[in-house]
Amino acid sequence: MADQEDDVRALLNDSGEPDLKHAISRAREVVDRLDNVVLNIAVTGVTGAGESTFVNAIRDVSNTEEGAAKIGETETTMEIKAYPHPTMPNVKIWDLPGLGTKNFKAKT
Repeated sequence: MADQEDDVRALLNDSGEPDLKHAISRAREVVDRLDNVVLNIAVTGVTGAGESTFVNAIRDVSNTEEGAAKIGETETTMEIKAYPHPTMPNVKIWDLPGLGTKNFKAKT
């Protein structure tokens, strides 16, 4: 029991809050903010490297499943498209066209 009290005192001290009630309130504010953060992840690379396959894998979607990013050997993704993460509604995974072709030159 004394160890738990020491841990609580240390956490309270580290929080910079005057008491446990304020520390808990502050912690809830931080968690609420984190729950509402929007995260956009862009996936890019050279054409044919597997960007769309990676987008599907990170979403736990098979390449042939409805709603999957379309895959192919060369220059399949022609327009930027966002895909939702299956369990985190604030996360979008963006499939970008591959680089290094005449349509999408690496320099531009």
